[in-house]
Amino acid sequence: MLKLVQKSLVELEGTKDENENYMDDWCLGKLLQGMCYRCVNKPKEAMESLLNAVNRSKDLVQDFYLAPFACAEVGFLHLEEGDLDQAKEFLNKARKDYESHMLQSRLHFRIHSALQEIKHRRKQAKEASKLEKQLAKRSKNGVNNNNTPSPDVDSISISLEESSLARQDSNASFETAPEYSSEDERDLGETDPDSHPKETTVRETTV
Repeated sequence: MLKLVQKSLVELEGTKDENENYMDDWCLGKLLQGMCYRCVNKPKEAMESLLNAVNRSKDLVQDFYLAPFACAEVGFLHLEEGDLDQAKEFLNKARKDYESHMLQSRLHFRIHSALQEIKHRRKQAKEASKLEKQLAKRSKNGVNNNNTPSPDVDSISISLEESSLARQDSNASFETAPEYSSEDERDLGETDPDSHPKETTVRETTV
C-alpha cells in the first residue's frame, strides 16, 4: 500500500500544472502516506507526511475534510508516542477548527475516544505520582515498606473484612423444631392424637 501511494505521488507531480485539484490530491496522498508509515511503525516519517498535509490544507479546493482528518491523525500519532499535551492540542484543533465537513461525526467519535484515553492516562500518572510520594515519605521516616502495607493493600484488606462480615450475616438460617415423638407423649401422659401441634415452630439460629 505504501509503495502504491508513493508511486501515485510521483505521478501526481507530472499533472501539477494542468490538474485543478492538484492540491486536494496531493494532501490526500500525504495523508495516506502518513497513515501507512504509522502502520509500519515509522513515526518520524509519518509525522512529516501528516504535517505536510496539515500545513498545505489551506490551499484545498473542494476536499476540505482532508484538513481535519490530517490534523486528527497527527494527534493520534502523538498519543501513540506518549506526548499527551501535543496529542490533545491537535485533537482539539481537528474538532473545533473545522466544521460541516464530510464524515464529521465519525471523526469526532474517534477524537472523543482519544481524548478519553488521554484523560485516563493522566489520571493514572497522577495516582502513581501520589503513591510514589507516599512511599518516599514513609522511607524517609524510617518505615519498613516491606512490613507496611501500601494504601492499595490497606483498601483491599478493609474490603475483604467487610465482605467476610457480609457473608457471616448472610449465613443466618432458620431450623425447624422437631415434633413430639410417641415416647414423649407417654412421658407427658395420655393426649388426644388430634391435639398434636400442626404448626411448625420456627427458631432462628446462626451458622
